Amino acid sequence: MRLSSGFGLLLAFGVCAALNAWAAPTLEDGYDAFERGDVDTAVAIWSELAAGGNATAQLNMGQLYRLGKGVEQNYEEAVKWYLRAAPNGS
Repeated sequence: MRLSSGFGLLLAFGVCAALNAWAAPTLEDGYDAFERGDVDTAVAIWSELAAGGNATAQLNMGQLYRLGKGVEQNYEEAVKWYLRAAPNGS
């Protein structure tokens, strides 16, 4: 009995982890939102990814701040995101 409940717990954990990874927003989700005019969603997605160290999302955040798309135009904030992206490969 112990083996089966341990296996069930492991299986449940694996399913939850897979669903969480599946549900996490991606860069592409941000691009899709931006293209359909939902800039707020794109900002939310890219902001989360950028904070996690994603260089492309950091670059996108810099662009948004530079252009004032979905956020108040702020060159200092744009430079901050560009500088974060640079050592990460963008």
